[in-house]
Amino acid sequence: MSEQAQSFLQHCDDVELKATIVMRDNDGKLKKGFDNVLEARNCFVKKNPPRSPNLNAFVERVIQTYEHKCLGHFIVINERQLNVIGNQFQIWYNYERPHSHRNCLPPGDQTMPESPPRDAKRDVVQTTRLGRLLKTFSQRAA
Repeated sequence: MSEQAQSFLQHCDDVELKATIVMRDNDGKLKKGFDNVLEARNCFVKKNPPRSPNLNAFVERVIQTYEHKCLGHFIVINERQLNVIGNQFQIWYNYERPHSHRNCLPPGDQTMPESPPRDAKRDVVQTTRLGRLLKTFSQRAA
């Protein structure tokens, strides 16, 4: 398995991705050599706690959202195109989409919105990404 860790790190180098945290389950196939290779490159290896089958469900849900809301609408030709699509989706997902549990604020936005005056009649502005697939609406500044 240490060869798999080396292959993973080589791929990260090839695509100029800095792996700082690697999260893994407690599979018996992943011996100490796997962790040692990663830790030698200053990667923090975070193991899932025992008997926590739902922990990966959050990550899997993000991947499912990425596949259904984004990748399902494109025919990806090469890795460069996939990276551009993924980058645009990540910006929209973290900084532009409304989140129902955050009072319609994007997950990456740390500010609280000002309440607009009730009688304000402002135009709604639409911003799009990825050929109008991802849409964001906001009010035009007064």
